[in-house]
Amino acid sequence: MKLNNGEIVASSLKPGDRIRKKIHEANPQLRELLNGRKIPCIVLVLNNTYHDQHTECYSISIAMQGFDTIDVTIPKNPEKNLLFGDAYSGKDKAMTSDKNTTISAIAIINTFKDPFIIDVYHNKYAKNPIDYSVLKIQRVRQYRLNDNNNNSLGEPWELIE
Repeated sequence: MKLNNGEIVASSLKPGDRIRKKIHEANPQLRELLNGRKIPCIVLVLNNTYHDQHTECYSISIAMQGFDTIDVTIPKNPEKNLLFGDAYSGKDKAMTSDKNTTISAIAIINTFKDPFIIDVYHNKYAKNPIDYSVLKIQRVRQYRLNDNNNNSLGEPWELIE
């Protein structure tokens, strides 16, 4: 409405916030529903908009792994260069070895793509992981976190063939 009236509209959502919120809402519900049973669980997110800003792979990675962090050392001597450490996943991780392990994967249904696609991002910390072969069907792409990558920079996701 504000946009229609010519007012300036701004948003301050951090990358991955929407998915991170869904993870935190879903995990206790799924844990209670399972009641100790060992069954894989998927959080299903429907994207019926014409953009995928909140559901593209980088946002999913940031939500699951946390924000990318690079330590910078500032030398006392101003003539020396800054020293940059390696990138790693930092704060706001929604999925760790002891956090949100009930969720086996996040699945994004992109209805605006023709034909529609379902992207499944597997949780490497899931107590009950999904067998990849179960979801090898048309219009489903599956991803797992690349073992050689501990951050969201570069190619954190590996397509499962």
